[in-house]
Amino acid sequence: MAPKKVDTLHLLLVARIFGLDPSVCQSPLGSPRPGEGGSRVWQHLLGSFVFQWAAWLGQLMVGARTRVLALGGSFASTLLLPPHARAPIRGGPHQVRGGVPALPPIKLSEPQERSLKLLQTRIDPLFENEKAEHKAALVELWELAYPGRVLTEEVEVAGWKKMGWQGKHPSSDFRGGGFFALENLVYYARTYPRSFQRIMRKQEGRRAEWEYPFGAAGVNITVLLISILDLRKEIPSTVAGRAFLNILPEHPTAFEDLYCVTFEMMDANWLELKASYMEFNVVLQATRAELERHLCQPSFSAVSDLPAFARLTAE
Repeated sequence: MAPKKVDTLHLLLVARIFGLDPSVCQSPLGSPRPGEGGSRVWQHLLGSFVFQWAAWLGQLMVGARTRVLALGGSFASTLLLPPHARAPIRGGPHQVRGGVPALPPIKLSEPQERSLKLLQTRIDPLFENEKAEHKAALVELWELAYPGRVLTEEVEVAGWKKMGWQGKHPSSDFRGGGFFALENLVYYARTYPRSFQRIMRKQEGRRAEWEYPFGAAGVNITVLLISILDLRKEIPSTVAGRAFLNILPEHPTAFEDLYCVTFEMMDANWLELKASYMEFNVVLQATRAELERHLCQPSFSAVSDLPAFARLTAE
């Protein structure tokens, strides 16, 4: 029974990466014929992929504007690239990283440069519980998560654990994302309280017996977005990073809103994949692939363009 679950998860992940309908993976694996396994699903996915690849080539031949998908997994990324783009160009500005070529350098506009540098200054500071600003932000997160419930020594350990932190105190979990990860969670709780409460309390869908920890997942999403948007580079060199730069000057909270949308996407993928705690990384990979696919669309011009944005403001 277990191998069947793993096969289904990976098939769904492939469907998510290629932008296919995930429902094609559900029924065939539920009752496979002897010796057939998931072959029918793989054939369907391969056929759909070949069709999309042919369409991409057709667009390229007629001169339509195209963009290379900046996918998370090196195998899928390499598979989607045309043959001449798969080999690294060593020593040049187009160095291939993880199967996805870096874009050539560009000159940023003054608003882009200013807003990017401001965002980048927020990435590195560690969370320090001794700092008044950091301690105040943590108290605000508690108050937003548990309105009317005073933070005291008697309730804090159980409360933090219920919120989804690994240790007795969240400070140990912020090592991966620093103070920036806490700021993003506070923004989420303050700006989209309905969405925050619904996902934190796991109020939607059929949940797993062993759920993902909400707080720790929030830190992972911060780290994931920094990677997708290539924010540790002086000038982002990925398609997704460049697309984000185009909206950042006019949308100062673009990162925070994208963070909230990504949380919605991740939780939806969790439910769709029927995942449990040990499969969290699979869900994160699926979310990364889906988000990058949306950001790389030529039509992307605002965070509100993303399909998951509607769930943030749903009543």
